[in-house]
Amino acid sequence: MKIHNYYLFIIILGMLASCGSTVKVNKLSTINDLEENAVVYALPKTSIQINVEAKKITTKKGPFYLFAEEYLGKDNAVTRDKIQWKIQDISLSTSPLLDTSQYYVIQSGKSDAIENINLTEEGVLVGLNQDTPVSFPTSGKKFIKRHKQKNLTPYSDLTAKKNIKEKVDTVYRGSDVDTMFLKVPSIRKDVVEKNISEKAQEAANFIFELREKRYNLLTASAQNAPEGDALDKMLTELDKLESHYMSLFVGMRTTKHVDHTFTFIPSEGGEISQKLIFRFSEARGILPPDSKIGTPVYLDSKKYNQVSALNRFNRMQKNSDSETKGLIYRVPDRAKIRLMRDREVMLEKTIKVAQYGNTVTLPARFITPDKAISFYPHLGTIKAIKSRD
Repeated sequence: MKIHNYYLFIIILGMLASCGSTVKVNKLSTINDLEENAVVYALPKTSIQINVEAKKITTKKGPFYLFAEEYLGKDNAVTRDKIQWKIQDISLSTSPLLDTSQYYVIQSGKSDAIENINLTEEGVLVGLNQDTPVSFPTSGKKFIKRHKQKNLTPYSDLTAKKNIKEKVDTVYRGSDVDTMFLKVPSIRKDVVEKNISEKAQEAANFIFELREKRYNLLTASAQNAPEGDALDKMLTELDKLESHYMSLFVGMRTTKHVDHTFTFIPSEGGEISQKLIFRFSEARGILPPDSKIGTPVYLDSKKYNQVSALNRFNRMQKNSDSETKGLIYRVPDRAKIRLMRDREVMLEKTIKVAQYGNTVTLPARFITPDKAISFYPHLGTIKAIKSRD
């Protein structure tokens, strides 16, 4: 459910009459006939978003990796291509949803206790007798999927010289002179492709040439050496070029960040054990829960039962009167949420969950024209009761 920063401001007309009648609220499912001025509102429930940021690390060996130590003295060259995934970060956020099991009807008859009602676009109760439209931020943050990646391009042909060379061989041709057979030498020239070792040697030599050029620029030993910004740009380009050539020997490494969001809606029971949320594989990354590979990641939820005392209060209200006179709202309970992979606790956080709490009735005597009542739309609980100016 998407909660905006503005809300519908509903003006309920026809409620101005004698103060003798009482505001009554009943569940929509129990109502057969609605009064003329009846208004339907709903309570919210809490949705949990598990936000996972995964990092993909790709390493690729260079075409000259076998010669890294011989030509450049580098013993840390990448020797095989590899892809590895890691969980970089994991967080938890909440957002409100409309609870379709918590629709209620306000029936005020001819009472003037309610002049206007504020509801969200989805019909969640925001306030009563507010003189201006009220807006509240949602409790959960928006989680936007993002894919950040530095493209891993194939190795370019950075050879500074031609990829072919001239091969000179001496060949002998037979020749009959009088009664003698003579071998006559001749020169044959062929064009052949350079082997991998020769290409690597040329690339290594070019790296040393770049370093020499950088040294000459820094020591101002080169003729007509640039200064200032021009010098900085030249040095930067030389560094980039050397880095490209070095990658032919030591390899390259890139990272890619991918965000995933998994949504879980707790039931009213409050006790959840080993709810499978997703799977993780170092070779494949974040996978859906129904995947056949990867280590499972489970969610455990346990509510604190901090509002259990309200059960007795609700029973007392129901015993005193068979009808609900007043406004029904929600008092959320707190819950401990844990994410587990094997025996590792990946995340532990305490949050407020609307459906783990109880519904409570605000007595009708508090619902008067001179009082403004506001509610938290993401939890359904009272925010404030104030006197109207």
